Amino acid sequence: MAGDETNKGWISIYRRIREHWIWEDPVKFQRWVDLLLEVNHTGRKVNLGCAIIECERGQTIRSLRNWAKRWKCSKSSARRFLELLEKDQMIVSESVSRTTRITVCNYDNYQKMRNDDETIAERSRNYDETIADPNNNYNNSNNRISKEAKSKIDVYPFDEFWNDYDKKRGNKEKLTKKWNKISDSEKLKIKEHIPIYKKAQPDKAFRKDPETFLSNKSWNDEIIISNGKDKSSATEKQSSIVDI
Repeated sequence: MAGDETNKGWISIYRRIREHWIWEDPVKFQRWVDLLLEVNHTGRKVNLGCAIIECERGQTIRSLRNWAKRWKCSKSSARRFLELLEKDQMIVSESVSRTTRITVCNYDNYQKMRNDDETIAERSRNYDETIADPNNNYNNSNNRISKEAKSKIDVYPFDEFWNDYDKKRGNKEKLTKKWNKISDSEKLKIKEHIPIYKKAQPDKAFRKDPETFLSNKSWNDEIIISNGKDKSSATEKQSSIVDI
C-alpha cells in the first residue's frame, strides 16, 4: 500500500549484514529485504476509507493479513516475525485506523539522500534541525509517530560504537545507559573521532576503556600522533651511553 514508488529505484544493503542474525535464516532475511523495499523513500499520505494517514520516509502501511499474504505464511507467523524485529529495535510497529504502520529504525543512516561529501557536523546539524522543526513532525496527534519510535531511532547505536571502538571491557548494560544520555551531535563526533584515535593508538591494550572514554568525553581531546623519531633518537642516545 506504499504505492508504485516501491517498484522503482534501489536500496542500500551493507556487507556487515552477513554478521547479523537475520542473515542466517533465508526466510527471515528475504522478508526483511522485502520490508526495506516496501517502505517509502519519500513521505506521502495514504487514504484508508474515511481516514488520511501520514506515511513518511522509512515507513509503510499494510495490515498484518496483507503481510501474511505477501509472504505466503500465516498471520501468526507474520506477527511473530514483526515482533522479533521490534524486539531487536529494527522496526517500530503502530496500530493506526485498523491497519499497521511500520517504521524502519535508522532508515536514514543506511538509505542516504544526502551528498556523500557532506560533513558529519553538517549531518548532525541537519538532524537536530529536523527534530526541532515542527513542520517536519506530525501535527495531527492521530497520525503522529509515537515517542517510542523516535527514541529508538539512533544516529549512532551503541552496538556500532561498541564494535567500532573494539575494546570490549566494562559493564555493557551500564555503558548503554550512559550512551543513551549522549546527544546525537556528540555521538556523531564520537563516530568521527574513533578511527583517528585508533590510528594514533593501534594497540587496544593501551587504549582507554570505553567507560573512561565516555565519562571523560575523550572524543574532545586533541590527538597527538608520534612519528616515532623521538623515541628512536632517545633509544640511540641511551645505547651510546651504555657502550661508553
